[in-house]
Amino acid sequence: MITHNNTERLNCGERLAREIKALFDERRAWVSVSPFKVGAHEEWPDHIDDLPWKFRVLAFEVDRSFDYDKFDLHAEYIHLRHDATVDDVNSVEEELEQFGLVLDQLGYPDECSYPL
Repeated sequence: MITHNNTERLNCGERLAREIKALFDERRAWVSVSPFKVGAHEEWPDHIDDLPWKFRVLAFEVDRSFDYDKFDLHAEYIHLRHDATVDDVNSVEEELEQFGLVLDQLGYPDECSYPL
């Protein structure tokens, strides 16, 4: 069986997430790390495979009463706590420290009911 650590997963372009303690009892909160090579509104260059990964570290909260079955989760329902873009995995670790986490505590988004 092949196992991969979270550093390898990020360097393969896989998003990771974890539910965290919300600031208010009536909310749920998550932190995620999303690798990317170019911004969402940038044109992809021919040599994209040669570009280094960048990582977006995002933490947000959503009201517990939000009904995911009836509504799409749009920006007006999200309470943003943190949004940072960093250039390497060591910087990802530093960003996660403010939430009391280390990279290997994160998992795949579907393992923690990640809503985005």
